[in-house]
Amino acid sequence: HDRELFEIVAFSTRPDDGSPWRRNIERSCDEFYQIEPGWPAPAFASFIHSKKIDLLFNLNGWTSGQRSDVFALRPAPIQL
Repeated sequence: HDRELFEIVAFSTRPDDGSPWRRNIERSCDEFYQIEPGWPAPAFASFIHSKKIDLLFNLNGWTSGQRSDVFALRPAPIQL
């Protein structure tokens, strides 16, 4: 990503496994947030919206830790 054009913000819904891969992702983001499992969908969606996210990518799909309930609330104008 062209960092002059894009700000990268990540919201992790998976536990931190301490792996080098996880650390690389954290360092590669402008902002990185660890989201606790029990956070209610409306609060999580509101938090995402407050960050003024334009493009929101769901990288979990239907896997463990997915939060499709948050995406259903449309916290960003464009969601993939």
